[in-house]
Amino acid sequence: MPYFKIDNDIFSLRLDSYEFQIYAYLVSCAGKKGECWPSTNTIARMLGMSQSTVIFKIDSLVRRQLIARCSGRGRKRAVALRVAPCGDSAFSRPQY
Repeated sequence: MPYFKIDNDIFSLRLDSYEFQIYAYLVSCAGKKGECWPSTNTIARMLGMSQSTVIFKIDSLVRRQLIARCSGRGRKRAVALRVAPCGDSAFSRPQY
């Protein structure tokens, strides 16, 4: 059975339940380079959220520097994302 890891530091960031679920889903989708290209519709369907909530919360995760948008692969409505592990220095996350 496949599994994925999330750094325990995620709990100190006080993400709301939507942000946590989306972050965890993106980590589970990300390959070795930490990149994934799910559509917002796919994320919404997989997590049982509205597409507008997914878009709003992705924006929040970008602002918090837990994910970053990157150039896409030409896929319609897909969000090309790079997921930052919580301890990754490439994404200096804000201190709370």
